[in-house]
Amino acid sequence: MSELFVLDSSVTLTWCFRSERTPLSEALLEDLLGGSVALVPSLWATEVANVLVRSVRWRVISPGQAEAFVGPLLSLPIEAEASPPEHALHEVRPLALRTHLNAYDATFLELAHRFELPLATLDDAMSKAARSGSSSPEVDSPESYDGSQSSTMRESTHVRAVAGAHP
Repeated sequence: MSELFVLDSSVTLTWCFRSERTPLSEALLEDLLGGSVALVPSLWATEVANVLVRSVRWRVISPGQAEAFVGPLLSLPIEAEASPPEHALHEVRPLALRTHLNAYDATFLELAHRFELPLATLDDAMSKAARSGSSSPEVDSPESYDGSQSSTMRESTHVRAVAGAHP
């Protein structure tokens, strides 16, 4: 059965760096490879691109490694949701102010709230903001993942993930 969840850039990018791998991140990647679908805001690709550019500039990875990551990443079932500019100004901006998040992070949180989907993120502030809202999903931490579930989405509706494998 296919699951749908909102995927934050923080989780996505850890798949590029082997030192960041965890059982939970591997489970999220396996879910995507097994039929789950991730929903992302359109700014997700720009965030991912920016971290890859910075990582190449800082010599964390080579240009070839960045390119090798992009191809398989784009083959994953990740769907971008495009919202009109008014949405960012009327929905995301107030949410960012209420939750003390930046507008970029609030975009992911708002998407999860709007579609009532789980949110996969490494960001502590996003996790805290998601926990504090009355309409927000539950939160699982990486420490609570014991590997017995084949997917974090089967046990909770909000996922705080730590990851790190090439897709």
